[in-house]
Amino acid sequence: MRNDFFWEYIEPYAHLWKGKAVLDVGAGTGWLVNKARECGASLVVGIEPSEKNIAQGREDHPQTELIQTTLEEYDSKGQRFEAIVAVMSFPHIADVDKAFKIFRSLLDEAGEVIIVIPDYDYSGTQRHDYSLEKQAIDEDQYAVELTRSWGVMADIIRKTNVYQSAAESSGFYLVEEKEMVPTERQIASAPKYAAFKDKAITRLLRFKMKSI
Repeated sequence: MRNDFFWEYIEPYAHLWKGKAVLDVGAGTGWLVNKARECGASLVVGIEPSEKNIAQGREDHPQTELIQTTLEEYDSKGQRFEAIVAVMSFPHIADVDKAFKIFRSLLDEAGEVIIVIPDYDYSGTQRHDYSLEKQAIDEDQYAVELTRSWGVMADIIRKTNVYQSAAESSGFYLVEEKEMVPTERQIASAPKYAAFKDKAITRLLRFKMKSI
């Protein structure tokens, strides 16, 4: 359900990937890598640190290219990309500035970066039947531990300005920020989101490289 929700917001940009090289950072089991390939991308590479996710992804999407590595350790062997996508990966990336510097080294001059991040207010809200604990890092960031029935997830939640500042320091500018509110399709699949039907639960940020 989450992937379907993300795709509803990402799909309007997918036509831009036709004939282009796309990198998916934090690819999970490769669902977005597969979507990009179906949309006509000439090359799609997914990088993902989890061995379990990589194994499942190769089973689910045998035609996709998935590499077990982190963004910091990824060796593109000189390959540059015209699009970089990172869906809910940044809560697990400690150094946002370094990440955007790496993006700069991997991205073609005419390319763009799309990231999906947790909404700052929603992520710190007690909701559903989860147990939530958070600890402030500074006025723009906090760490959150969310306990669900299937386990515990720890994330770093940041305001948009943190990403914007890191991007600008690496030569990018913010093109668009879109609030991702629960869609009718998502609410139909998971009625618990009806309580947040007018509130952003995640955000989509698009960046492009500044002209020199």
